[in-house]
Amino acid sequence: NYATNPTINAGSTIEYASSLIAQTVSSSLTYARLIISGSTVKSLAANLPALLSSSSTTGNIFVNGGTFDLLTFTANRGTTVAGGQFTVANTATLSIGGANSFPANYATKVLQLSSTVQYYGTNQTVSAETYGNIILSSSSGAVTKTMPGTAFTVEGDLTSTIGTGTSVSYTAASAITINGNINIGTGTTFNASSFTHNIAGNWINNGTFTGATSTITMTGANSSISGTGTHNFNNLTITASTITAAANSNLTIAGNLLTTGPGQFTHVAGGTTTMSGAAKTISGTGIILPDLAVSGTITTTSSLTVAGNLSVTGSITASAGTVTMSGSSKTISGAGTIGFYALAASGTLSATASFSISNSLDVSGSLTATAGTATFTGSSNLNGTANLYNVTINGTMLSLSTNAVLGIANVFTITAGTLNVTSNIPNTVNFNGTGAQSINAITYHHLILSNGNTKTAAG
Repeated sequence: NYATNPTINAGSTIEYASSLIAQTVSSSLTYARLIISGSTVKSLAANLPALLSSSSTTGNIFVNGGTFDLLTFTANRGTTVAGGQFTVANTATLSIGGANSFPANYATKVLQLSSTVQYYGTNQTVSAETYGNIILSSSSGAVTKTMPGTAFTVEGDLTSTIGTGTSVSYTAASAITINGNINIGTGTTFNASSFTHNIAGNWINNGTFTGATSTITMTGANSSISGTGTHNFNNLTITASTITAAANSNLTIAGNLLTTGPGQFTHVAGGTTTMSGAAKTISGTGIILPDLAVSGTITTTSSLTVAGNLSVTGSITASAGTVTMSGSSKTISGAGTIGFYALAASGTLSATASFSISNSLDVSGSLTATAGTATFTGSSNLNGTANLYNVTINGTMLSLSTNAVLGIANVFTITAGTLNVTSNIPNTVNFNGTGAQSINAITYHHLILSNGNTKTAAG
C-alpha cells in the first residue's frame, strides 16, 4: 500500500520498464533502487523523496534504456551514509530540466560511452563528470550553462543547440577533453576562456566560438573543422595527420597556428584564414592555407603553402622556410609589410604589394608584379622568370640562376650589394616597362629592352 507505506525496503527494486507507453515515475515512494528501462520516456511527477541512504549500497538509480526525464524536479540521494550509484547505460538518456544540475549525493556516477546527459532547462550548472555524450540546450529564452570548475572529459560528443529557447551560451571554467565531436549549434555561443581543450573528433560550428586566450588542440587524425559560424580561435594546434577545414568555413586566429609531430592542416580552397594577432607565429610542417589574410603581426620559420591569395595589412615575416603560392590567378596584395625568406611561385601569381626576399625567389609557374617593390636582401637567388615592377638590391648579392629572367617594369635600384650574372650563365635582365626607363650601368649577361618607349643608359 503505497499511500500508507511509501518506503521501499533496502533490498527492493522498482523498475519502470515499458517500451510501449511513456510512464510517470511516482514521487510517493522513497526508493532503495530505481531502474529505468525500455525504450520510452519516463518522467518525474515531482521531486523524488531522497533515496534511501541507510548503507553505502542503497540509494541507486540505473537508467538502463530509454529516457529518464527529470523535468524541473530532482532525484537526489539521502546523506545518512555515503554511497549509492547513478548509472546511465549505453544509448540511454538522462534529461535534466529547470535550473537543476546532476542528481546529488551519489558516490559513484557511471555515464557509459554512448549514453547522453541533456541539460535542457534554463540557467543550469553542469556537473564535472566523465560523460558519454552531453547536450546543452534551452527550454525557454536565452540561457547560460555554467561549466565545471574542474577538468572533465566527454567520451562522445559535446553538442549545444537552442532547443525550444532562443540562445545558449557557455564559458569554459576548466580544461575540456572531447573524444568525439564538438557541435556548436546555431544561436549558441562557446567561450573557451583561458584553457587548453583537446578535440579528437570533428569541430562543427554554426554558432559562435570565442577563443579568448585559449588553445584548441585537434588531436584526431582525419578530423575536420566545418560550419558557417564565427570561428574566432586564439591558438590552434594540430597534432594529428590529415586535419582539414571546410571551404565554407572562415577561420580567424588571434594567437598561434602550430602543427606538431605528425600534424598536418589543410584549409580547403574557398575559405579564408585570417591571422589577426600581435607577435604571433605560424610554425610546423604540412600547413596548406587558402586565402591568407594577415591583419596582425606574424612571424614564421616554417614552410607553408598558400593556395589562394595573400593579403597583408599588418605584417608577415619569415626567417626560414618557403612560402609556396600554388594557386591559379592569385595575388599578393596589401599595404602591410611582407618579408619572405623564400618565395616559390608554382601557380599563376600577380603582385601589387611590396615584398622582400632574403634567400630565394623560385618561379616555376608565373609571377607578374604591376606595382610595389621587390627588395632582395642578404644573399638571394632568382630561379625562373620573374616579371617584377620595381626591383631593389639591398643586401650582399642577388644571383641569377642559369636561364633565369629578371623582368623590371619600372625602376631598378642597387642600394647595397651587387647583381651577379656571371656565376650561372646564360641569364637575362629584361627592362620591359611600357614607360620610359633608366638602364643601370652594371654588368649584364643577356640584356633585353622591350615594350616600347625610351630606355636611357644611366652610364
